[in-house]
This record gives sequence, structure tokens and C-alpha cells, in this order.
Amino acid sequence: KINNITKKEEQKSQSDTPRPIEKTVIPKDLTQFWTHLIESTPLSGMLRPLARHCAPQMMDDMTLTVGLDAQHAHLLNPRLEKQFIDAFKPFLNNITLKIIILSPSSLLSDAPLAAQSPAVMAEKARITAEHTLKTQMLNDPIVQFAQDNLGASVIESSIKPQGVPL
Repeated sequence: KINNITKKEEQKSQSDTPRPIEKTVIPKDLTQFWTHLIESTPLSGMLRPLARHCAPQMMDDMTLTVGLDAQHAHLLNPRLEKQFIDAFKPFLNNITLKIIILSPSSLLSDAPLAAQSPAVMAEKARITAEHTLKTQMLNDPIVQFAQDNLGASVIESSIKPQGVPL
């Protein structure tokens, strides 16, 4: 049994670890690819927040370009940029990772250049979940009865969805 458990744990840890890209395959959904790469790469310190604020811009046979919103440019310095690129190197094999700072005008366009970072997508999901929950609470018949007949009030700022990072 110990050997079986050890083998299963080994298989699980091997499946959780991203494998290097053996040949250049340009994924159809670059945002999903980038998000998976971030979540499965061992990033520490400021590398994970930096990665989550980067949005994939383009990928070809040689380069994966990610964009950092200009408002988060303070997260990037030459030393951190080198650590960032080095952290992804084992998983990108022959593909070079390049970081660019996105200008505010590129963020307003509808072009693929304005792809959203995992941090932006998570924030939008949180806002949507919070809005949905508030609407459900305010339209709940029991809540409406308590407001109409018992003088109750709803403190909207206290309504937070469970399971959604703040």
C-alpha cells in the first residue's frame, strides 16, 4: 500500500507540474494558456502578482509577448523582469517571453492587444457575482417582507458572495 500511495502521489505531483513545450504550438485561446501557465508555474514573491497583471498579447514560433497595464508598471524593474522571464523559461522551452508596457490608448482599443489579464478577469467575476447576489437578496420575498413589515433594512456593502476572492 505504501508503494501504491507513493506512486499515486508521484503521478499526481507530475500531472500538476507543467511540462515544457516540446515544439512550438500556438494555442487558440492565448488568455487561457497564459492563465494556466501562471497557475501551474512555481512563482514566489512579486512574480505571481506581476504575472496576474500581465495579459497575453501575441505568440509566434519564437516569442510570447505579454502586456502589463501602464498603471501596474511600478511592479516591474530590471531585476524582477529577469526573474520573471527566468521563472517561465523551463516551461516555454524555445519560446522567449517578452514583457511590454501597454499604453492607455492600447487598452481602449478592441484589438487583441487589449486582452485582459487574469487579475482583471478575476475582478470582473467578483463584481458580477456580488451584483447578482445583491439583486437576489433585494428581490427575495422574505427580505422584502421584513423590510415592508418589520422595518428591516439591507446593508448592501455587507453582501459578499462566498468562494469569490475579494
